[in-house]
Amino acid sequence: MTTRQHSSFAIVFILGLLAMLMPLSIDMYLPALPVISAQFGVPAGSTQMTLSTYILGFALGQLIYGPMADSFGRKPVVLGGTLVFAAAAVACALANTIDQLIVMRFFHGLAAAAASVVINALMRDIYPKEEFSRMMSFVMLVT
Repeated sequence: MTTRQHSSFAIVFILGLLAMLMPLSIDMYLPALPVISAQFGVPAGSTQMTLSTYILGFALGQLIYGPMADSFGRKPVVLGGTLVFAAAAVACALANTIDQLIVMRFFHGLAAAAASVVINALMRDIYPKEEFSRMMSFVMLVT
């Protein structure tokens, strides 16, 4: 492998790991919804609201992080988003009420959007138009 192939593999692998944040934080969460309802003593609808607010945060985050990545650069946005994502995950684990969990899941989704937006922008910055689709498919394959 050439140095360019090594760096392309590393970039695709790292961006693939970042792309996993959003689906992973939903897929690992869904089986726990009945347990969360029982733990907080609330109906299933209240617990399902945590998923809705996560998706809402993710949608709004994409509108926020795109212009931020263009203004401040890709690296600070993705690092900040990843740090907030981790902090929100800890806050979700420490939530004492369902309302706290709903709010923290919103911020969790908001932070997850940073990786999604920056990955696409970074791939367009790094790879020429002809190679972009192929490399992006590798990132999605890692996910």
